Amino acid sequence: MLAVTTAWHIGNERVEGDTIFNTAIDWDSYRGPIDFGALDLRRVAIHEFGHFTGLGHSEQFDAIMYAAYDAPRRSSSCRSIGA
Repeated sequence: MLAVTTAWHIGNERVEGDTIFNTAIDWDSYRGPIDFGALDLRRVAIHEFGHFTGLGHSEQFDAIMYAAYDAPRRSSSCRSIGA
């Protein structure tokens, strides 16, 4: 598991949330060409924060909210999260 996000609600209002990242992973932030052997912390964070805001998984393979992590094909564009 790369990360997990939880959210707490009171009624329909989201009041708190936490995102926990796996500290056993050698994270990277892609400051340059994509490193196919590393995991991009920023892309995983955007995905998890999408869950906190209420987004579910996307069936679109190149969407940031796709259910599986595939670094070389991932996009963090607004289009990829349905905006």
